[in-house]
Amino acid sequence: MLEYFNYIVELLNYNLFVLGEAKITPLSILYLILLTLGLVYLSGKLKDVLLAQILDRTSMGRGARQAIGTIVRYLVLFIGFIIILQTVGIDLTTLTVIAGAIGIGIGFGLQNIASNFISGLIVTESRRTRSTARSWPSAREARE
Repeated sequence: MLEYFNYIVELLNYNLFVLGEAKITPLSILYLILLTLGLVYLSGKLKDVLLAQILDRTSMGRGARQAIGTIVRYLVLFIGFIIILQTVGIDLTTLTVIAGAIGIGIGFGLQNIASNFISGLIVTESRRTRSTARSWPSAREARE
């Protein structure tokens, strides 16, 4: 039984490749996946609590509350994922080339997706503006 346990430990600590100074093993990949899943779950719960407990008490429209909740969730995911990568042992300075390639990809190929994302945030905020604009009197009503 002990030899199976030692074999599993040895298998989980097998070096797959090296990224900078970090040795990537199946255990570190499993650790990364579990922490990322936990981050996604907790950020969703944070958004729900933010919407239900804090933003519902404000006079903002539903679209504005949803937009703020979504932006906060994305910020938490971004910062949390950076912390997770540091925790796993991946030095982010070694990823500068990859970040540059992603930046070029966004500039060329993913520009439409980024544009649609920003447009979606604008549309959710504009619902609040549109409902406010309807409450103003028209020019004909103002003259009367």
